[in-house]
This record gives sequence, C-alpha cells and structure tokens, in this order.
Amino acid sequence: SYWLPWMKMSGRNGIVYFHTFGKKLESYNDLPETIKKEIKENYPIYNNPPPTDDDRKNETSWTYFKKVLSNK
Repeated sequence: SYWLPWMKMSGRNGIVYFHTFGKKLESYNDLPETIKKEIKENYPIYNNPPPTDDDRKNETSWTYFKKVLSNK
C-alpha cells in the first residue's frame, strides 16, 4: 500500500516494521491500576464506551492529515 501522507516519503521505497501484542480483558476493572489512573487523570473520555447510536464519522490518519494540510 502507499505511504501515509504524514510520513512524507514522497514515493520513495522503504519499509515500516513494528511489533505489538495485546490481550482481551473481561472488563475495565481488569486493567492494571497504572492504566486506570492514566485514563482517569488524562483521558477521562475513555472511562466509558461510546454510545451504540454514535453517529460520528470515522476518522483515519488520511482524513485527519487532509484536515491538517487544509488548515496550513
């Protein structure tokens, strides 16, 4: 696939490598205390899931970067 615009690769060849892991938890309470504290103090919007009738448009790195470029 193509490079994302914010990578500023301008059609050059290259690779991106990343490694990650995760696991599914039964509930929010299963998160480590350090993560719950971080959410509470800095990201309170994530204390609850979005409503099931959430009608916001999906935001991707492509659509976000397009907005950033449009505002320059």
